[in-house]
Amino acid sequence: MPARGASPTTRHPGPYDRMVAFALRERADLAARCVARMRSEITAYHSADPADLVPGVSHNVELLFGALAEHRAPSDAELAQIAEHGRDRARLGVPIDDLLRGWRVSIAILLELIAEFARANGIPDPPLLQLITDVHARADSAMVAAARGHRDAELELAGSERDRRFDLVRGILHGTLSPAELRVRAGVYGLDLGRRYHALHARAEPGQSLSDLERPLRLDSQPRHGLATVVEGDLIGFIDHPPRELPGYIGLGPPDRLDHLEESFRKATRALTTAVAFGLPGVHDLAGLGLRAAIVADPELGDELRRRYVDPLSSVPPGLADSLTSTIERFLANGQRIEATARELHVHPNTLRHRVKRYEEITACTLREPTCALEVWWALQRAYLDAHRDAG
Repeated sequence: MPARGASPTTRHPGPYDRMVAFALRERADLAARCVARMRSEITAYHSADPADLVPGVSHNVELLFGALAEHRAPSDAELAQIAEHGRDRARLGVPIDDLLRGWRVSIAILLELIAEFARANGIPDPPLLQLITDVHARADSAMVAAARGHRDAELELAGSERDRRFDLVRGILHGTLSPAELRVRAGVYGLDLGRRYHALHARAEPGQSLSDLERPLRLDSQPRHGLATVVEGDLIGFIDHPPRELPGYIGLGPPDRLDHLEESFRKATRALTTAVAFGLPGVHDLAGLGLRAAIVADPELGDELRRRYVDPLSSVPPGLADSLTSTIERFLANGQRIEATARELHVHPNTLRHRVKRYEEITACTLREPTCALEVWWALQRAYLDAHRDAG
């Protein structure tokens, strides 16, 4: 009874073994031809150095045809070596689909060259067909081993599902992933490296949960539109379309590719910090927040302007100080239009004029001067932030 795994080649031992011996003897040249075809047909291998690929393919040929020479299936130790080859390809950033396609291309090349050898040496069809059958059978188990090694490497690179998402999102937003790591990990989630995404940084309002923020983004839908994770109580991530309305505070950065999102995330974080400071829930970018972002980012200047334009009001009774502060704030917000501001505050225009003049006297400024008006507005915004912070 033949040994388990032995191919029924005993009917044609001579021709069969000659073809196997040819593959083993010429494996370096065969591997080089396989790699040339892989690099021409498979995108993941286009820019790969043949010197990095040929040794691995040659070794796989040796393992595969070494088992065929002994009329047996590949051993566990040989399959482990093939699995390590799959791990290496994962580390190089080769997607698993391209890895398996590379195997199929290589097997096709090998069999074409073996068939040419058989015809040139007068080997009949039966042993050639038997070898073709055996090669496909052994290749199937080898490809399973290579795919398993590739997947193990992906899991090692990425960790558990939650850790994998956490590491990927942070790595993309902070620019710490190598091109190979980015390609492998983004591919796992179906993210498009050529697409432009907006970085986002979001925070829930009191009484909200982060799931209330994440659910409307629909980041788990297919095709995938982005990815997010939780970091220190905030939701951070990226999305390919800017959301219009969301609960909570959301800072949004400008669109860019996944390998260039660091600056977008920095701006999204500034937008979030500004929106939270001013108590402005909703979706915001830096352009929409304008000078408020600068007020938050430069507290020293704000403190100086507050001392110049707000603190002098402490010399008048508190009620009058509050009245003057609210009047000047609305006066500036209305473009210094007397009639519109008077209607909003329900006072006579002359009363408004008197309040403006009184404020200018106390602070020794002239609001008609654009620089002075801007500095007063900045000081009032800084005072608002300080009061909001103290109340919180």
